[in-house]
Amino acid sequence: MNSRKDRGRKLSFGRLSLLLAVSFLCAFSGRSRVYADQNLPALSDKAFNNALSEMVVEYERDDITPKAAKNPYLAERLIVRSTDAAIAPEDYGAVDGVRSRRGMVVLQFDSVRDTRQAEKQLQKEDSTVYVVPDRYVFLQNDIYTMEETHTQAAREQILEKAAEVPRMIGTEVLGAELSGVSGSVRIAVLDTGISFQHEYLAGRLDQANAFSFIDGCQADVSQDSPYDCLSPAAGHGTHVAGIIAKCTERTAGQVQIMPVRVLDNAGSGSLSTVISGIWYAVDHGAQVINMSFGGETGEDAAMRDAVQYAVSKGVTVVAAAGNEGGSTMRYEPASIAECIVVGAVDRSNDRAGFSNYGQTLDLVAPGVSIVSSSYYYVQRDGKLYRVVYASMDGTSMAAPHAAGAAALIRLKFPGADVHQVEQLLQQSTRDLGKPGWDSDFGYGLLDLTFLAGAKNNQVTQAFAYISAKKAANEKAAAVKAAADKAAETSAAKAAETAAAKAAADKAAKEKAAREKAAAEKAAKKEAERKKAAAYTVLYRKQKPRANASDMIPLQRGKSTKVLKVIGLLGQDKVVSWRSSDLSVVSVKGKAGGTCTVTAGRKTGKAVVSAVTDSGIKVSFRIRVQKKKVKLKGIKVSKKKITIRPGQRVNLQALPNPVTAGKALKYTSSKKSVASVSSDGTVTAKKPGSTVVTVKCGKKKIKVKVKVRRP
Repeated sequence: MNSRKDRGRKLSFGRLSLLLAVSFLCAFSGRSRVYADQNLPALSDKAFNNALSEMVVEYERDDITPKAAKNPYLAERLIVRSTDAAIAPEDYGAVDGVRSRRGMVVLQFDSVRDTRQAEKQLQKEDSTVYVVPDRYVFLQNDIYTMEETHTQAAREQILEKAAEVPRMIGTEVLGAELSGVSGSVRIAVLDTGISFQHEYLAGRLDQANAFSFIDGCQADVSQDSPYDCLSPAAGHGTHVAGIIAKCTERTAGQVQIMPVRVLDNAGSGSLSTVISGIWYAVDHGAQVINMSFGGETGEDAAMRDAVQYAVSKGVTVVAAAGNEGGSTMRYEPASIAECIVVGAVDRSNDRAGFSNYGQTLDLVAPGVSIVSSSYYYVQRDGKLYRVVYASMDGTSMAAPHAAGAAALIRLKFPGADVHQVEQLLQQSTRDLGKPGWDSDFGYGLLDLTFLAGAKNNQVTQAFAYISAKKAANEKAAAVKAAADKAAETSAAKAAETAAAKAAADKAAKEKAAREKAAAEKAAKKEAERKKAAAYTVLYRKQKPRANASDMIPLQRGKSTKVLKVIGLLGQDKVVSWRSSDLSVVSVKGKAGGTCTVTAGRKTGKAVVSAVTDSGIKVSFRIRVQKKKVKLKGIKVSKKKITIRPGQRVNLQALPNPVTAGKALKYTSSKKSVASVSSDGTVTAKKPGSTVVTVKCGKKKIKVKVKVRRP
């Protein structure tokens, strides 16, 4: 999963003061600080979480660039599980460390080098179960496409958009069937926190068990300073929670969402914090965990161990596949087989171009233009505005659809174990792509309508029910296809009969129509002849013409390519070129009107003629001289031009004489009023006046350009 563009996070003065104040209070709170010259005591979950959060903040870096974050040792921490109950940080060169009651130890170092060396040392010890770098994890590179206004009319449109996907994937149908059933399900959302104030989530949040692993922040992101919430990442957790809330809207009393904050407002966190979040969610009654984040690390033992712990406790763990358009095996937690890994499809049910794929992919869900609740601020004209709803693209949006579906399945089958829930999710899909499982779509697109109607509490019968329903759908589709084919055949026969009758009618009418058509054709031909004759007359009067009408000087033995026939229209072209005296000048010309005229060794005058296909003759008068042709000046079509914004006019500038061999250069005194291109085309931009200067060698001429209001 892509790291965010700006992972670096510097402590503000206010935040630093808060950190110092918290540290001061901790000195009097009874929690002893663990230093490198002590063995690490096993801390309770709460004490461990607080100590870990404090240590992460204390040693946090401010140079977390996308390139640097690919270094797994950048955090300068190791996560260790060891059978040795007396690990001393100083034995490994650590400067700090904490141990959980579960046997996980997090060691903090002062440098990347020390971190690597300690990892190698720990790997050699028999007591080490695993040791991995405490890597950075990030929100996926989701795409924010819309910020909604808060008018009542807009709100109604937003809520209607938000309901489209739940209807499409069947959560609304199954939810209506389960409304009022006994039991409850708690879904933990490990993310950037959730806004407790959002109307969309009213009554849906398990605030009593909400927890933040981000130092100085509440699980309720709306308690943060608005100036800390200027990135859309701050609203990511609220968006994910809103998707779950909408998918389980019909069972609002039975499905609660537990906010577990493991990422900051910039969307970044640490592997150790995420693992702690998983443990916390499991131990506080979560039956489903949603994780819409990851890191480019592949699978490691620490994260896998935490996920396996959750699964062993009967918790369904849902993970986003990632938005890099690559293999899920390169990203964590999407690479972990025990997770239900969810990819994204667009509105056409094609795999979204950003969605990862691979051997761990279980299923896909909608992940493009997903409208849901949000919470972050935008700054305009020095004022802050809170964004309440947003549309986003990403597998981050696909995963919570599956998490909500898992909650509904647990309500319907409270006796189902975690593996049965996974299988029911995999089977409650519409096959896409290749038949059966494939790496692009997994088992297919989530569709809980296959499960709707199955008997509650009878999970063993549900699999057969889904298979029977799919078979019935396939049979119905086959019957419909056969009926459609029969109808198509019948329609084809009817069409053939109708065609035969139509052909007979047509044959009967054609004879009468032919005389009429012949007369109309003759009349049309005559009209076209007259029109062509009139056009030829007009064409002969106006075009084509020579680009130079004066006597054209040319030095003896020299050639020029500047002479050309201009104004050729339609299909007209030059069909012949000739010189009146080949001893004076010769000519080689092209159908498009360009030519090369070459002076002979003899001085004198000659006429070069071009004849067009339409019969028009264009002539160039040439005088061959001994002297070099000198530039006398510049000619333009007009010295004053008046145009309107958006209009274009070509100055038709030429050196005088055209054979002087100098290039033309154009400049505008006010480009904001009118610009001029290298071929002398003036483009009006806004009302005003400017002067276009045409230079040729040492000569120049000015053209006044006035741009009038439209």
